[in-house]
Amino acid sequence: MTEAPLPHLVADIGGTNLRLALATRRADGGVALSQMQSSAAQAYSSFEEAARLYLQDVGQPVATAVISVAGRVLGQQVRMTNLGWTLDAAQLAQSLRLERVHLINDLGAAAAAVPALTPDDSTLLWGGAGKPGAEQRIVVVGAGTGLGVAGASLGEGLTRISDTEGGHIAFAPETELEERIHQRLRQRYGRVSWERLISGPGLMNIYAALHEEGQMVAPLSPEQILAAHDDELAVGAVSVFCQALAAALGDAVLMHGAWQGAYLVGSLPQAVLPWLTSEACRARFCAKGPFAEAVAAVPVRLVRHQQPGLLGAACIALSSASRTPGALAA
Repeated sequence: MTEAPLPHLVADIGGTNLRLALATRRADGGVALSQMQSSAAQAYSSFEEAARLYLQDVGQPVATAVISVAGRVLGQQVRMTNLGWTLDAAQLAQSLRLERVHLINDLGAAAAAVPALTPDDSTLLWGGAGKPGAEQRIVVVGAGTGLGVAGASLGEGLTRISDTEGGHIAFAPETELEERIHQRLRQRYGRVSWERLISGPGLMNIYAALHEEGQMVAPLSPEQILAAHDDELAVGAVSVFCQALAAALGDAVLMHGAWQGAYLVGSLPQAVLPWLTSEACRARFCAKGPFAEAVAAVPVRLVRHQQPGLLGAACIALSSASRTPGALAA
């Protein structure tokens, strides 16, 4: 009787939360996540400590680990500024006694999750059927603590992921109001990137800029701004945020040639869904000059899966298990 393959440890490390799970292959070929745990990342001194305690708790040996990290991965190492953690794949494999460990940027992991999404895992916001082709090129944009962008090329399964720092591309204002906001943010930061507007802190930046202009009450937190439906200034800030997000998403489609699909992930896009479905946002997404018609045909989906980072890490772990050691999909 053939023994069942060992599960894989998968993790998703953000600036605030740490999520861990075991990944296995279902009988129908799909991805199964089990023993999921979520906790505050700052409760641990290192990822190694968190992983060791988790594996002791579940009492299950694992083969490999794939870790989604909110940070730039260089040479399978990453320094997380929010947590002060340094992750090194080779050192983690040795200390946790695993065959191998693979680190991937969190947006890259979200891109890896796309082939495993079910119809119920996403909602179509705008767009058409996309441009047909054997190679499916998509882009994933995530707005939360920061702004992340990743591209992917999909064939018979995942073929290639492109991690980027697209959130730090310069913001290009397109309306008079955005010009005024840009001017105020430039005075504060110097260079103004898309992330200065399209993120939790970015929503606060927009509100603060409008506040300075209107001499209103003190700025609010992102949660307070989103909940302040009777505050004209807060509603205006959310509208600017959503239109900027739509415009940046259209730019990301152009930069990645993502004619088959654009995906939004993160808590903020889900929180502003009623605004994102507006005609104003669709128009900003499509307003790309000579490529307006081509961009308008791209299907834009909001990912509703609660753990796209874990799901993507699991997809990478399971696809790699069928390859030679070290031949990771991403």
